[in-house]
Amino acid sequence: MELNKHVDHRWSARQNMALPVKIYTGGEPLGQGRTHNVGIGGMFVELSAVEGDLPRESQVYVSFTVTSNGNTTHHRLPATVIWSGDKGAGLMFTDFNVETVHTLRDILYPQ
Repeated sequence: MELNKHVDHRWSARQNMALPVKIYTGGEPLGQGRTHNVGIGGMFVELSAVEGDLPRESQVYVSFTVTSNGNTTHHRLPATVIWSGDKGAGLMFTDFNVETVHTLRDILYPQ
């Protein structure tokens, strides 16, 4: 019997969404890419350029801009790298404020 090595940490559904993002570690830019899907709890980022390694369990910041209902907001969220590979990385948000949750809910679940 083969063991499933990937544990899914998602606590919300993800929506297909392409947002340009930048990834930072220790305040220094580490890479950039585009989201493939986004949820309240995290995102998958297709990486186009990464300087360095994105080891599993490493702490990073993901920066992105969202335009919703005519308003543009900038976000920089702390995240944990859950997995990474040749094509991208799965990130789980580790701490965020109420404003960011509301913004993500607005773009993920428009009324």
